[in-house]
Parts: sequence; structure tokens; C-alpha cells
Amino acid sequence: MTSNMGMGMLYRRFFDAYKKKDPTVPPLTAAAEATEEWTRVRAQYQDQVIFEGAINRRIEAYLSEANNNGNIGGLRSTRSLSGARVSSNTVVNTSQEYVDSHNIMDEEKCSSEDELNMHGKRKYTKPSQETSLKRIYALEAELNSLNQRKEASGTGNDELESKIRMVKMELDEERKALSKKERNAQRQKKFRETFKTKIKAACAENPGMAVKLKIRDGPGRPRLEENQPELLKAIVDIAVSGKSEEEKHKSEKIRSCKTLDSLHQELLKAGFSISRSATYLRLQPQNANTREGKRHVATVPVTLNDTKEVQKGHPDQEFCAATLNYLDSLASILGPQEVFYLTQDHRARVSLGMTAPCKQAPLLMRMEYNVCFPDTQSLLADQQKLVPSIYGGIVINSQSMGDAQAVQFSGPTYVAIRTGSQGTPTADAHASDFDRLLHLDAFRNMAKNDHGAVKPVIILAVSGGPDESAHYSKQISVAIKHFRDYDLDALFLVNDAPGQNGQNRTERRLATLSQQLTDLVIPHDRCGSHLDDEGRSVNKELEVENFVGASRILAEVWSSTVIDGHVVFAEQISGPQWSTQIEENADWYCRHVRESQYLLQIVKCGNPDCCGMLRSSLRCILPEGFLPPPCKLWQSSSGLVATERGSHAKFCPLFVRLSLQINPSQKNFVKTPYDYFCPTVLPHLVDRTCSICGLYFASIKGVVKHKELVHGMFSEPLSKIQPACVLARRGKELLCLFRDESSGAEGAAWHDEDEVETDVKLTLETESVSHIPIVGSAVDWLSSPWTNFI
Repeated sequence: MTSNMGMGMLYRRFFDAYKKKDPTVPPLTAAAEATEEWTRVRAQYQDQVIFEGAINRRIEAYLSEANNNGNIGGLRSTRSLSGARVSSNTVVNTSQEYVDSHNIMDEEKCSSEDELNMHGKRKYTKPSQETSLKRIYALEAELNSLNQRKEASGTGNDELESKIRMVKMELDEERKALSKKERNAQRQKKFRETFKTKIKAACAENPGMAVKLKIRDGPGRPRLEENQPELLKAIVDIAVSGKSEEEKHKSEKIRSCKTLDSLHQELLKAGFSISRSATYLRLQPQNANTREGKRHVATVPVTLNDTKEVQKGHPDQEFCAATLNYLDSLASILGPQEVFYLTQDHRARVSLGMTAPCKQAPLLMRMEYNVCFPDTQSLLADQQKLVPSIYGGIVINSQSMGDAQAVQFSGPTYVAIRTGSQGTPTADAHASDFDRLLHLDAFRNMAKNDHGAVKPVIILAVSGGPDESAHYSKQISVAIKHFRDYDLDALFLVNDAPGQNGQNRTERRLATLSQQLTDLVIPHDRCGSHLDDEGRSVNKELEVENFVGASRILAEVWSSTVIDGHVVFAEQISGPQWSTQIEENADWYCRHVRESQYLLQIVKCGNPDCCGMLRSSLRCILPEGFLPPPCKLWQSSSGLVATERGSHAKFCPLFVRLSLQINPSQKNFVKTPYDYFCPTVLPHLVDRTCSICGLYFASIKGVVKHKELVHGMFSEPLSKIQPACVLARRGKELLCLFRDESSGAEGAAWHDEDEVETDVKLTLETESVSHIPIVGSAVDWLSSPWTNFI
């Protein structure tokens, strides 16, 4: 019996064939008609094999009808204003009658385009030969006339005989001239073919000759990029000018450039010959689904800035960019044989919409995603949505040692699809997904070495949600579990600043995945209808079964996708999310773990009795195994100064930081905390640092626990947390929203219920009405979310 995924693909083939049968039918009408036909055949044939055979026969019939319709003059049937379908033959016959009535089809004036359509190949005009032919036809007609007059008048007319001889002589000369012209045309044709062959051979031996002679492969006007090969690169360079150094190295990322006029003027100043409209057509379109958007064929990853949707900055974004740059530099020097670089994003949601109210209509899918969302807006999953967790392997170029740009954007992709009823994926769910992808064939070469063991250094760049936060206790527990299970030398888990998740490398792959949903239509009642006439769910069990079936169809569609030459593997994940909480020995934790606001580092201590032998060259670069705190340097008149003040101070690269050994003045600190230059954490550094050993923690609770377990110091109970509001509740945890008063920056984190002030009210309920929206406009519903963003 066919699986649910097989039936989904069969329905999609059936629907595609039905649409091709008559492309003029609107998509929604075709969807309703196809579903009605599918249901009728299903009711007629109860046996599964017979049913599939009947559907396959209809698919073949629809495709045959589509081919027949496409062969009639290359025209499609149209609809009249009254709604009746009018055959294309009517239009052709009417046009032919008009042409015949006006006698404009003269054979001598037939264009080369008509000859191309009739004979299938280009036929060039021959003016000189055609002139001789017309002269020969005229002389032959005159000669026939003279011979008829001669026969009518009889013999003895010397003047008529003389004219006939003269016409014959002119006719012979004209025929000889025509024959000479034909032989000359053949010689010229042979000469051109020989000359082209010699030129091609010469260009093959010397490629520079082809460039100098401007030889092209085909006819037509060449693209501007052929004569100006640096044009697209110049557009990208102009678009990213003025960006910070941390952003410039990500040249493949979609950027926000200047206005179109300023970009065009800069190109003209650079010496390029290009019009304003041609400049616009080489940028990312505002909407790729429109007719205008489809004209943007050869584009660069640049889009015009939309002032309505500008991603807000965050005080910590430069600090986070410096940390990411440190990890990229570390990965480039260790190389792909020792480092497994993985990015993670789970903020996308796949919404389901019903195409018509009060009707058993199919469902349409679309992906919801916006890089400008604060993290708190994508925390809670709607029950009527699918929640994909997307993991992207990152290719590291081994030829660019020490260059942060060696860490690229492409690689294999793994998608774990869950239903909204399962809730937002937690740290435990992501840990389970990580264990799963390590055993996939697509990630084998990227995640494991030649001996089949997981590479010794793992870098995880995850979206900065509360469940993926580097200082979340459950996230630290699962990271330690991975570190021990796979005998890693180091595990680095890094987050972006809140609201700055557009820098995540996985984000650029979501547009390709979203494109696969534009024509995906599925039945909403695979296991029976769970909706009422208004689209509200009335049967939870059937709802779960139908959404599981929809997620499997989505997984099958995405698994057939290829992004940048790398495979995508998607699957539906069911079952409860397992929970892991590891209580580590405090002494072991102090030697191996370093916490910070946006970075978690777990490193082997170097003692073989404790951690085993090192498997990488990490200690050759970082003697202690841990990254040094990012440091801002100012080129003052008295030399390099480490300071956090002044706009001229910039974060230095990793290898400059290691070589200079310049540290800021350590006031109140035994050693410099990693977050010393993090603006939002600066007021809390002293409270988060152990005054005895100088070890820095990402929370005050961690410091208190460390002093009790390691140094035997017991302090007074901590005061309860006063968040701005509580967003959600999950078991005994509360999702608290914090707001920095000075900068207005927001962030969210999970805290135990007994740590939060009880008078703070829950401002956002986690439970929502289970309801499928009605699609009013298919164009708006299927529009791409990747427009006007940075």
C-alpha cells in the first residue's frame, strides 16, 4: 500500500497535470476542480491499486491533452468576456480571412521570419541573384510574346526575327551572370566557413585572441557583463561600502545599498557604461513573483533599502560580530579536517491556509519569516503551523588559512519538522536533532574525519532565542553531554545579539525552501476532516494526524531540493521531547567551561587522565584552549590603547589580539572577564565575577553557586528577578522579558518560577484558538517574505 508521502506526490502530479490541461483556468478554481475529481475517483475505486491506476491514466490523458493544445499554432484557448471558452482556431481563421481578402501575401515579399517559421531554419535574402532572376523572368516572358507574334504573322518579318535574336542574347548573358553569381556565393560561403574554422582553432590555442577580437558564441546583442566583466562585482563593492569591517567580510550576504540614483552615478564614475534601468535589473527584485520581478535574471545579492523595514541596531552587535569573527578565524586556521561548523535557525514557521470557506477545499502552505523580528515575537508556535528547525553545515575553504572569509555560507542542510501542537522546540529537541544529523550521509564528510569519529572541534552558531541562549542552564547541560559523548577537544556555542539574527548563515537558505511551497497544494482531510465550516479545529486527534501527514509531504518536497549544489534532507519528527539535566562537578566545571553572555566554551583541560589525549591543534593557537576576551584598540598618539571609549576604538582580529597581548586596566578583577567590552553587561560585571578566583559567569546565580561549592562561601539569598513582563509559562519556568533602560534593548530568558517576582503578570498566554485561516488572496498568501530586508 502506498505511504502517505507517496500519495502526496501522486496528488501533486495529478494537480500539476490538471493545471497544464488548461493553463487559463485560475489556480484556485483548478485546485477546487482537481480536488473534486480526486474525491470522485476515490469514491468510485475503493481498492488502492485500482485507484492509483485510474489516477495515473487521468494524468497521462491530461498531459496528452496539454501537448495537443500546445501544438496548435503555439496558441492557447482564451475566454470571451462573457466567460465562454473560445477556441484558438477561431482567431487563426479570422486572421487568415482578413489576410486573404486584402491580398498582402505576396511570395516575392515574404519575409525571412515567415520562411523561418515554415522551413525551420534561417533563410537569408539574395538581392543580386533575385534581381537577375526577375530580369530572366521578364526576358523569358518577352521572348514568349515575340514567338507568339511570329507564329501569328508567319515568316518573312526580319524586324521581329532581329528582336528575338537580341532577346535571346540578353537572356543567355543574364543566365550566365546568374550562374556566375551563384558560383561566387558558393565560393564566399566556403571561404567564410573555412575562415571561421581557422579563427576558432586560433582562439582555442590562444584564448586572449578571442577576447581581443570580441568573438561571441551566438548572435544578438551581448550582455553588458561580457564587455564589462567587473560590473557585478562593482555593484556589490559600492553597496557594502561604508559598512563596518565585521560586516564587510560577509560579501555573500544580502546587503542594503544606497538609492538607485546614487548607485547608478557611482557606476558611471567608475567608468562603466550602463543605464539606470539596467542597474535596477541587476539588483534583487522587490517581488520575484511579479512580471517585473522575473526580468531580474542576472542579479547580485543586493537589494534597495526600504526605510519602512530597517533592522534596529543593538548595543552588543559589534561585540557579537567580534566573537563570530574570532571563531571564523579559528576555524580557518584549524581547517576543515579538525572543525565542524554548524549553524541553526528555528524562527521560520510554515502556515497552512484553506482556499475556500464552508467547503472541503485543499490547503496552501507558506513560510513566515522576518529577520527584523525581535526574538520574543517568534517564541510561541501556533498550533495550526509547522515548525521547521533548520541546520546548515558550513564549508571551510582549506586554501584560505587564517582568513575569516574561508568560512563560507554553503553546505548541506538538515530540516527537522515538528507540528505546532508539540510546542516550540527546546534545547533538548535541538540536541536530539544534532545527534540525528551526525549520522546522516549528507553530513558524514563534514562532521566526521577519515576514521569515522566526530571532528574534535565543533562550532555551533545558533539563533539567539531563549532556548538556544549560551547561558541557559539546559543548553549548557546538553552542550556538556555532546562534549563528553563525542570526545571533543572544544565546543563553542555562539549567539547573535537580540534582533540581529539576520547575520545567521542559515537564514539565506530559507528563501529557496520557501520557494518550493508556492505551488504546493495538499488535501486538508487526509485522515478525515477535523475542521468546521469556519476552519476551527473540532477534533484534536484527527488534527494531529492530518498535520503529521502534511509535515511528511513538506519533508518529501524539501528533500528533493538542492541549495548551492548541496543536498537538503528533511524529515518529520514526532514524539515527546526528551529532557536532560546534568549536574556537573563544580571543580570539573571550573576547569572546562567558560560562560559569557553570547558565547559558551567547553574545552579539554589538557590533563590526559581527566579528558584523554587532544585530537586537534587547538592548543597551538590558544595555549589555554579558551578564546581571549574581544578587545577594542585605539591608535592614540602615545601608541595602541585598549579602551572601550571613543568611536575610534575598534575590535581587533583574533591573531592581532593574540600577538599583541594588550589587556585593559583590570579594575576590581583578578583577570579580564570575556564580556568586559559588552555594553549591556558592563554594569553587571562585578556581580557576575568571583572575587576569589576571578572566574566570570553569565549570571549572578552561577557566581553564588560557584562560591558555595568551590570556595565554601555561603551568601544571603538572592533577591527575586524583576522582569519587564512575563511572556510565557512552561512547566515551572517563566519566560521573562528584560529591557535595558539606557539603550532600550530587549532580551528574553527562561527562569525558574521561584526566582521571579510573583506580582509580575503573564502578559502573553501560550494557548491560542486552534484555527486555520481562510485564504482570501492567493497572491498575497504566497508572496515571498524575503523582500526589503537587510
